[in-house]
Amino acid sequence: MAGVAVVTGAGRGFGREIAKRLSGRGYAVLATDLDGEAAAATAEAIGGFSMQLDVRDPEAHRRVARAAIERGPLEVWVNNAGVLRTRKAWDHPDDEVRLEVDVNLYGVIWGSRAAVDAMRERGGQNMHVINLGSMSAFTPVPGLAVYAATKHAVLGFTASLQGDLIAAGVPIAMHVVCPDGADTDM
Repeated sequence: MAGVAVVTGAGRGFGREIAKRLSGRGYAVLATDLDGEAAAATAEAIGGFSMQLDVRDPEAHRRVARAAIERGPLEVWVNNAGVLRTRKAWDHPDDEVRLEVDVNLYGVIWGSRAAVDAMRERGGQNMHVINLGSMSAFTPVPGLAVYAATKHAVLGFTASLQGDLIAAGVPIAMHVVCPDGADTDM
């Protein structure tokens, strides 16, 4: 039996599919989402467990990490939660820009830090943090300037964090997955 995996934004879309795949590989999956009922539905469908999580809250990530390690060794953390608003950069209301940055970038930073802290505490091997980027981080996509900026930042953060982990001798592998557009609720 594999250890525990955390998936943010697991209530629907990519997050729900990621949770299903991890469960199929033997992980006890902690499905999290801002929508606690959606997270619970995913957990029920895969035989996992769930928590409500607002990824903009660093302490909430630490609570999720504690709940995960109570179930077993935390081996995988997937920072999937994201917000996409399609508008020209100058048409976004300020609160919409802030929401995309807070969820897409800060959510990844807070989640990665909580995961690394919990995994470092445990020690061991075969630990992975997977951050969701986007193909929009690599090429111009009209209407996605703000979204693309957040996903480009995820690339930089993840690569630099991997460098820090290597320099510190911490055996956690950082990954960025950059999917193209997909037919999801997002």
